Amino acid sequence: MDLELIRKIESYAAHAWPAREVTALQGWSLRSNLGITRRANSVLAEAHGSERGLAEKLDHVEVWYAERGQPARYQLCPASAPPDLDRILATRGYRATATTLVQVASLVTVVSNSGVTANVAVRRMDVPDDAWLQAYGAAEDVRPAALEARRAILERITRPTCYLLIEAETQAVATGLAVLHGDWAGLFCVATHAAWRRRGLATCVVRGLAEWAMLHGATQAYLQVMQENVAACALYARLGFSTLYSYHYRERIKPSTDVTRIHG
Repeated sequence: MDLELIRKIESYAAHAWPAREVTALQGWSLRSNLGITRRANSVLAEAHGSERGLAEKLDHVEVWYAERGQPARYQLCPASAPPDLDRILATRGYRATATTLVQVASLVTVVSNSGVTANVAVRRMDVPDDAWLQAYGAAEDVRPAALEARRAILERITRPTCYLLIEAETQAVATGLAVLHGDWAGLFCVATHAAWRRRGLATCVVRGLAEWAMLHGATQAYLQVMQENVAACALYARLGFSTLYSYHYRERIKPSTDVTRIHG
């Protein structure tokens, strides 16, 4: 397993979905974003320095998140450090949840495999307008307050971006986002309104993002898809994506009366 490539993609993905607050702790990044999305409210354990003992470090993380009214949470992948962090957290009572596949593909392969896409209006933009945001929120069933928090995440992205919006019958029905980082393009927010699914719109979104990324010098794409999302996994497999690695979260569970609700 190519741990250097995994670390690279994890870093790219973190910059593509930036949290409101990030604090460095001896090689770890503690991220907080008002409880909106797990990724932006979890520890990215990139490296483990020797200056602070692990037990003390874990205690510090729990205090840091408690001060923000959130449970401590870690995003763990094969490159997380130290290597036995997942096991250690399990012994401390952290539960595993939300297994996610990180898949990669050549952009040329993605475009080639997409075939003839749906005959719909496609709009690309550098920043998301209200139509894009509302379509994304409707497709993902995101509540208004959580949608505004996601808008703030998008506004913090500093890398080149392409927001893609598909309109059909005067409705905005599907969305996607590509974030460029060198040769790589991360694909995010690929979502289709429930009433418009199974019509090839997601394929159209991915192809449009891939074509944009190629025009801007990228050759490879990565994306993150929940393991349980069978339909999305099948779509990405048809387009040429394969799983490079997976990550999951370890969450410290508070009493039921004090659990922070996570949106996404």
